[in-house]
Amino acid sequence: FPVTIRGVDEFEDLARAYAYRGDIEFYGISVDKNEDINLLKSRIRTQNLKTMIHVFSGNDTQDEAFLALKGSRVPYVIFVDAQGIVRYVDYSVSGLGNFLQERFRSSRAAPE
Repeated sequence: FPVTIRGVDEFEDLARAYAYRGDIEFYGISVDKNEDINLLKSRIRTQNLKTMIHVFSGNDTQDEAFLALKGSRVPYVIFVDAQGIVRYVDYSVSGLGNFLQERFRSSRAAPE
């Protein structure tokens, strides 16, 4: 889950931009601590983060998904294709946006 409000908003905007496709999902993996669940829920509500799917274990940086995907710091963004192959890894949401635009350029027009 991108840590900054701007990063979270950027990630949600990207999820919304590609929601029309129906073949891509955006997961925000929270590395918050268990005692911070109410703060996380409040951020989701306040920032209207409804398009991305939220994953929360409460295990902080020991979150199973974060570790399995070899996360080392946040924000940490990856693209995994339908075959389960990691195709993109970066630490910025804008980089993911550029990657997606290029990847989907040939299939259907990517959002501007």
